[in-house]
Amino acid sequence: MLADFTGQKLAEAEIRKFKTISDKSMIGNAIADLEGDIIYINDYFAGIHGYSPEWLIGKNLSIFHNQKH
Repeated sequence: MLADFTGQKLAEAEIRKFKTISDKSMIGNAIADLEGDIIYINDYFAGIHGYSPEWLIGKNLSIFHNQKH
C-alpha cells in the first residue's frame, strides 16, 4: 500500500513558516483549542504578560481575564 503525503508535507511546511514568522513577531500571538487551552503562544505575548511560553502552554486563556468584572 502506498500513501501520498504531499498534502501533509505542504501543511507541515506552512506550519513551520507560520511559527518562524510568529516567533519573531513584535505582535502577541496565541492559539487555543476549543476549550480555551493554549496550544501555541509566542515569546512577545508571553513576555508582555510576565510569563514564559513554556509555562503558558496548556493553561486556559481565562488566566488573562480580569476577575473584577
